[in-house]
Amino acid sequence: MALRPSLPPAERSLLLCSGGVESFTLAHAFAAHTGAYLLFLDYGQRAAAQEWARVQRLGKDLRLEQGRFDLRAFGEAVGRLRPHRYHVPTPHRNLLAVAAAANVASGLGRDTLVLGTTADDGQTDRNGNGAFLAALAATLQASDLNLATPLAQYGKAEVIRYGEDLGVPWEMSYSCILGYETHCGRCPQCIRRRQAFQDAGLGHKDVVYSGH
Repeated sequence: MALRPSLPPAERSLLLCSGGVESFTLAHAFAAHTGAYLLFLDYGQRAAAQEWARVQRLGKDLRLEQGRFDLRAFGEAVGRLRPHRYHVPTPHRNLLAVAAAANVASGLGRDTLVLGTTADDGQTDRNGNGAFLAALAATLQASDLNLATPLAQYGKAEVIRYGEDLGVPWEMSYSCILGYETHCGRCPQCIRRRQAFQDAGLGHKDVVYSGH
């Protein structure tokens, strides 16, 4: 196995899980241990129902506890302030997710938040670059909490190869931001996902795209 990211202790960890490639891979990595918690946040994103269904099945199959926390009212209120309707209504999703997760982690008696951000995310999302994540980590440390980003130095294709070695069932994962039952193949997330599978040499293992 070429990729061996360092994982924090499972029993102390809360993994922010959206049902996508990265969080699916990390969940399978944690499954070799005992006690990781899968946290799903519904902040009004269009794909929330599909994502949560995947996280529930993932938790059941891996015997990992999972929980859904409802931030829809907040997300929808923020979305109404913006000039256009977005499929993801919150412009600073990682900031919101980590702040919410910190509160959940403290309630559960856990001290480590695990975020599946990759090196590719840092190039396309200002909430995913190294400087932003370092600032978040420093803020959490002031509250005796830790932020773990075990995939941050790897590209999406590398993560997919790692997940393949772990036996991740890719057909169960979900990346489309439009919320269709079948991946649309045209939204930014679908395009990045399909390219990453091709770059990993595993295009034949990817999901079917509908072409909506």
